Amino acid sequence: MRAVPGESFESVLAVPMMSDGELIGVLATFDKAGGFTEEDEAFITLFAQQTTISVRNSRLYEHAKSLDRLKSEFVAVVSHEIRTPLTSVKGALELLSDDRYFQNTEQQAKLLTIAHANAERLLVLINDILDFSKLEADSLPMNLERQRARAADRAGAPQHEDADRGAPHPSRSPRSCPICRIS
Repeated sequence: MRAVPGESFESVLAVPMMSDGELIGVLATFDKAGGFTEEDEAFITLFAQQTTISVRNSRLYEHAKSLDRLKSEFVAVVSHEIRTPLTSVKGALELLSDDRYFQNTEQQAKLLTIAHANAERLLVLINDILDFSKLEADSLPMNLERQRARAADRAGAPQHEDADRGAPHPSRSPRSCPICRIS
């Protein structure tokens, strides 16, 4: 039997690897002493099916990674494209609010203050989206530091109290748990 150019075999067992009706490969075994049995065929068929699943999962994983990368790039580009004109709008609002250049009525000043606050909020959201995108892409530098939880207490972290006595619960107290800060 000539299945491979330049090679000769006594016996061959070849099983197609099918995925969604598409042939993605063939699993072939050659020259088993005494020939191949139905049990061999069942085993190789099962192995081919499992291999097909692995190949398909690998392709899906690579496709998902590609889509995730494209999504991250899209978010970064869109966020940047929104941030640029928003910075101009924010600058214009600051200029319009400056009493040295414009005398605004109380109503105008109030509307400019609201618009400026909303522009600032949008800028913070866009920067957060960009930071999140960088975190996903592992391109945001981080400095991890050990901190005692007392720092969180001073920052206004809620106190954990024992429900029965109103006293801080020792096993859940923020003072006994180390925290990490990302800066």
